[in-house]
Order: sequence, then C-alpha cells, then structure tokens
Amino acid sequence: MRIPSVFSSIKSLCLVIFVCTLVACNGRNSGLGNSGGGDPADPAPPPGSQEFVYATTPGSASANGEAEEFSVNQSSGALVIPSGQNDTPIPNTTGGILSDPLERFVYVSDSAADNVLVFEIDAASGQLSPTSTSPSTGGTGASGMAADSTGKFLYVANSGSNNISAFGVDASGNLTLLSGSPFAAGNAPMSLALSPSNNFLFASSSSAEISVFAVGSNGGLTAIAGSPFATSGGSSSWLAMHPSGQFLFAVTNNNSIAAFTISSNGSLSEVSGSPFSVGHSPQEIAITPNGQFLYVSNLQDNTVSGFSINQTTGSLSPVSGSPFQGFSAPLGVSTDALGSFLFVANSGASGLSAFTIDQTSGALSAVAGSPFASVATPQQLVLVDIQ
Repeated sequence: MRIPSVFSSIKSLCLVIFVCTLVACNGRNSGLGNSGGGDPADPAPPPGSQEFVYATTPGSASANGEAEEFSVNQSSGALVIPSGQNDTPIPNTTGGILSDPLERFVYVSDSAADNVLVFEIDAASGQLSPTSTSPSTGGTGASGMAADSTGKFLYVANSGSNNISAFGVDASGNLTLLSGSPFAAGNAPMSLALSPSNNFLFASSSSAEISVFAVGSNGGLTAIAGSPFATSGGSSSWLAMHPSGQFLFAVTNNNSIAAFTISSNGSLSEVSGSPFSVGHSPQEIAITPNGQFLYVSNLQDNTVSGFSINQTTGSLSPVSGSPFQGFSAPLGVSTDALGSFLFVANSGASGLSAFTIDQTSGALSAVAGSPFASVATPQQLVLVDIQ
C-alpha cells in the first residue's frame, strides 16, 4: 500500500469477519479511510510499518544522479535521512521513478539509455540495491511508468517513439518484454495511469487527447473504441487516477487540470466545469488515498494548488488557503499511505517540504522543521509503505 463446531461458533465467526472487514477498510489501497494527523480517532499506522520517500536528484554529464532516501515519521510527518544510509546512484537522464505495488522494488526509467533499472528495497532499512536486470524498452525516450496492483506487469511510456512498453515481472524483479510490445500510443506519451481493477491503461499525449487501452489477462494492450479522447484543456503531461477508479485527472499545458469520468468500458467523458484552473506550469498531481483531496505543484508560481474532489461528479473545488505558498520550483508531490501528510520536492532548492493535511478541509499546515534538507535539488518523489 492480518473451528470449533459450526453451530457453537457462529457468533465468534461473525465477530471475526466484522473485525477483519474494519481492518481491510483501513488498508492502503482501499480508498476509503479518513485518516489524518492529530485526531485520536484517526487510524494509526499498522504496528511495525515503515514509510520511506525516495527523491530523484539530477546528475551531470560526468556524474550520475541519485535516489535520496528519507524515513517518514508517521506521527509528525517529519523526514529524516537514515543514519549510515547511502544514496543510490541512478541515471542523470531519469525519466521516471515508481514503486512496485507490493513494495518489493523501485523502478527507474532512463530516457537516454531507453531501459528500466530495478532496485530491491531492504524492508528493514529502506536501502535500495540494484538488481542485475535493466532491460531495453524497445522504444525511445523512456518516461513515466505504471504497474498493475498484482505486481505482475510494468508499463513504460516511450515519449520519443510514441509507444508503450509492457513487461512481465517475476518474483525477483526480472523484467521480460511481453509479446507485441511496444504498443503504439498517441504523440509523445509521458505519463501512464492504470485503473484500480487493472483492466484499463490511460496514456497522456502531447496532442490534446488521452489514449485508453484495454489490458488483457496476459498484460497486452488493445486500444478501446473511441480512443484517443479529446482534452479541452490542451495537451496532457501528467495523469492521476482516483482511488475509486471512477475519475481520471490530467495536467494540461494551459495551466489547468482536466477531469474525466470513466465508463465501464473505459471511455472518457469530461466533467462539467473541466478544465479547472491552477497556477502557472503545473507539474504533478497527488491524490489522498481516500480520494477526497487533490494537490498539484505549480513550478513557475512556487505554489501548490489544493482541491476537494466531488465524490459523485469528479468536479474540483479549491480548498481553503489554496494556492499554498513557500515553495521553490515545486515538482514532485506525494502523500503518505494514510493521506495524513503531503510531501513536495523543491527542485529550485535543496529540500523537501512536508505538510499536514487537514482531514476535513484539505488545508495544508507545514510540519515542524520543514523544509527538510537534501543533498541536491530533488525532482521526482515516490513513497514506499512497508508493512
């Protein structure tokens, strides 16, 4: 993002089922919990769980970039660089970073070498260790990625060759290109999003459209009828899926977010009032796990815009205090697993900002000590929640 005789134990069995149901509803991927910082009624992190944030930092022509690791204080939201940990070398041409849904691996795409690097996560320390696999995508300009919830398939957008690579993933993190891969997509796909049920894949485009694919049982992709679907806000660069699977949100090049409802066959219909205005040069979107709030980084404004999401229509309404100030070229954004905190990469400075999310209003309050210093200017973020 744990019998005695049948007739004598019905009451006990019902109680067990009830308790297990409550536990499941507070899971990371349920999209239902209403967790937050400071409220004693909010669910606490599961015993023994740990969270780590990895921030990509740029390299140079003569030096690799790095994936810098931070440990998350799950009570306060403070970020700490673990003692004795070494930052992990990554390409200075990183196109995207993604965590495996089962929290076993971190994937890094290399837009110059056109391959995918796989790093194993140490469950105790969060340290990343490179594996021996780094397969070619079969395309060019490897960018954003998406993984299905079972951890069996990985998809990579190839912005240079206008297609999507599909890989099978084994238990050791080895990647194997699927038959038919790469699959043709729209113009310069940069970002991908999968539906929670794993049956549809959505791809951004430098044209004013979004491509939609049905995902086969073997992981293969087939464009659905009507794809690609137009976006009135202009070309799309970053996609975010609502936890319910009912809505898709896209950052556009016209300083807005386009919002769509997703039908049962995967087709998209733009929400009334879409696109919704944000700041200048919006970059990435983070949605709280319960689906209530959406945040987008605005690079040129040095702000973050926050919205509440109408759970029936998918429309967006600014939260109190939005846009939020005090950033330096904000780029990557991520919430924690419970939706209590928001983390923002300040690509114009060496630091990550951390905020408490008000669970009623969605307003942001800076965590004590924020921003937290990093070795270099952070770019993209990925959070790993290890149970």
